Amino acid sequence: MFNPINVAWLVGTAGFFWLALYLLLRTRQRSTLIKVSLIALLSMTVYFARDVVCSSLSDPAIYALIQRATMWSAYLPLAAWVHVCALVKRQVISGEGEQSEGEQSEDEQSEGEQSEGAAQPRHPRLHTPLPILFTYAATLIIIIISTATPLIVDYGAPTAIQGALLQLPLGPLYPLNIIFNGALTGIAIAYLWQALRRMRHQQQPQQTLLYREVRLIAAGAALFLIGALWLPTAYLFELGAAWGSLALISGLAIVGYAIAQFGLLLEGQNARRDFIYSFTGIIILHTIYLSVLGLAGILTPTIALLTMLLVTLTHSLFDVGRDWLDRLFFTPEEQRARTEARTYATALGTAPVATATLPRVPNAPDDDPTPSRSHTPITGQLTNPDSAPDNTFKHHTRRAITALKSPPKLAESPLLSLPLITARLHTEQRDDNRLNRAAVLRELLREYIHALRPTDDEATPISDAWRYYNVLYYPYVREISRKGALGEIRQLERARQRQGRTRPDDLEQVLNWLVSVEDATFYKWQRQASDTIAASLWEDNVQAQ
Repeated sequence: MFNPINVAWLVGTAGFFWLALYLLLRTRQRSTLIKVSLIALLSMTVYFARDVVCSSLSDPAIYALIQRATMWSAYLPLAAWVHVCALVKRQVISGEGEQSEGEQSEDEQSEGEQSEGAAQPRHPRLHTPLPILFTYAATLIIIIISTATPLIVDYGAPTAIQGALLQLPLGPLYPLNIIFNGALTGIAIAYLWQALRRMRHQQQPQQTLLYREVRLIAAGAALFLIGALWLPTAYLFELGAAWGSLALISGLAIVGYAIAQFGLLLEGQNARRDFIYSFTGIIILHTIYLSVLGLAGILTPTIALLTMLLVTLTHSLFDVGRDWLDRLFFTPEEQRARTEARTYATALGTAPVATATLPRVPNAPDDDPTPSRSHTPITGQLTNPDSAPDNTFKHHTRRAITALKSPPKLAESPLLSLPLITARLHTEQRDDNRLNRAAVLRELLREYIHALRPTDDEATPISDAWRYYNVLYYPYVREISRKGALGEIRQLERARQRQGRTRPDDLEQVLNWLVSVEDATFYKWQRQASDTIAASLWEDNVQAQ
């Protein structure tokens, strides 16, 4: 009932299905690279699942129907992998991560307040090159030929081989299948080779992890090429398919894993530890379920396939299911808190890394790794005008400031990978992990906000000199929102009346000032204050590098 080919197909089906779910759930943005990778992984899941189901069929008509309906899954994954490799090459050459244009800043989202300047900076879209369009066109043509005609395989007369195992007779154009597989895989490897050459010449330290993943993709593509050529050749000349299946699955597994890591690295996440952790957990679960079915004597390839798919789906989507269930038992505020806690737990399994979307200063001095602890207010002019922060860096700084009152959100900030954070960890002899990096970033941002406080104590706390300090300190350090300030004001007024005082104290004056400022003016001052902090943070980061 079970043979090495069956086992390989089962492993391939469950493995690629889990990898697709992992990539879908772990990535925060759906870039083109991620979307195409998901198409490839899910197509491979269909391809291997088809072979598992067909291996136990004895009805030629049903066998031919399933083969015809799923023949696309033998070609679409290869075209998608070529597209992925082209995107990897384009990513390496451009050095710019694709951003989701629909993403908006979360500044004051819980309170319905949105800063006009908090929208995420947009990046140019990466247009699909003509070779990829031709690849998809050729794939569509061969899918139509192989599905609608008997030129590649003949669906009319499945024959039995090796006992009851069915097989479709080959058509006159079947060698085209071998040529197609070899050509597309060769194109994919050529794209990867160009990417590797470019990365090797650039020799940028922040690309070390990306370079390793691209090399891994290339190694998997080579194994994939062997399997993609071996299987149709073995089918044509009636050779053994075991080694070809092993090479194909191994190559695809390596490519899929490396693509997942590559996509997450572009988002600033080194998810190697979380990947191994999740993969180990799903293997243990599969082993337990299949062992129970085997002991019960009801384990067949089809039952094993359905069980593995169901286990992978339910356990991968466990947190999503809990979010749905939370709607029945918890208030909206509690739902957000529970979802945020689960996201926070997942984020702790990854390590923050520098990304192409977070600018780094080339040829920065490397003298003293100890950052300066004194942050004085600056006017926006840096020592080196050429190293001023761009809009992306300012955006990340604004997001981090608004996340001061939410550690789970702060723990996902791209700023965690700054050399300034690394230097502070080294100076204070803390372990280098996401928790400590978030704590250091929180301390740094609070220091920068305090640095905005005017040194003239005689000035009234609601004067123009205090506005930048007030619009950041009270909402994000004291955690008093503009709406919450109304309640604070009423409590302070009652306390003042009980004490017989007529003049409001400084806090009451500031809170009254906060609620009286127009929204547009308030958010403009917040943006200007956070941009000032971004400039100071950038300058200190240059010194840390």
